[in-house]
Amino acid sequence: MAVPGETTGYDDEGYLMKEALRHCRSITDFEEMLIRTNHSGRRVTSNFGVIDSTGAAAFFETGNHEYFRFDANAPGYLVRANFTEMARSQEGYGRIRHARALELFRQAYESKSLNAEWILYKVAPDIHLPPTQPDSIIGHRSFRRHQDTINRFRTVATVVCEGIRPGEDPRLSTFWCYLGEPTLSVAVPVWVYAGEVPKMMAASGPGSLNACFGKLKAIVYSLPGQQRLAQIEQLTLIQKRLSAAQADIRKQTRRQLRKWRKRPPEPAEVARFQHQMTTRALEAANRILADHQP
Repeated sequence: MAVPGETTGYDDEGYLMKEALRHCRSITDFEEMLIRTNHSGRRVTSNFGVIDSTGAAAFFETGNHEYFRFDANAPGYLVRANFTEMARSQEGYGRIRHARALELFRQAYESKSLNAEWILYKVAPDIHLPPTQPDSIIGHRSFRRHQDTINRFRTVATVVCEGIRPGEDPRLSTFWCYLGEPTLSVAVPVWVYAGEVPKMMAASGPGSLNACFGKLKAIVYSLPGQQRLAQIEQLTLIQKRLSAAQADIRKQTRRQLRKWRKRPPEPAEVARFQHQMTTRALEAANRILADHQP
């Protein structure tokens, strides 16, 4: 949505998000910020998904001097990728991934199973490719090109924000986070209410959890000079071992949320629990890495 001839700072969306987190309490606040900066201009051509503590959700396709809002609170679902629906051209990335995500969401919606867990465990780690993009056979091993898959070779993190039902405490909104590719990671829950992030997920340099998942990735993407090709057999084995930790984290989190809905916790209790879940994920990754030591 860049206006022809204008300069766009392709990394400036981070500055906009920082300002939004500092000054906006609601989707209305965010939209007012866009309105104020429409005249002065933004060095941004990005898509922003926005939710707030009231349960409101919207998607903003944002350009230098304009934006387009798509409300996500209507019945059904809203799926977007790297391109914009309101673009002035057909340029843009992610159309194959977008089509696959639409199919997965349609399946879930028709079967009445569309929820946070479906997105976390069915959509985010999906590596399906159309028949026109077959797997590569190199030597005796099969490789899949993780470029047009939903889970890509360059995915650095995936998050799912699971909101609350009407009348529930908004502080229990759960932020599920995969560090690295979802296929080679474990989604762990964190809460703003905790007032802190687990040290293993710290942003000051590569956190220990992110570093572990990065080492798992190196096992799967083992062909020199072929960063997009994932070795399917290794990927499947690692996923199978990580799934036990994922199931345990999911079960414990559901149980804990039921307790917290009945008795609101102190922030320190929430912080301890998210630390325990992150530790569980780290231990699972380390056990796999230990078995791959020469």
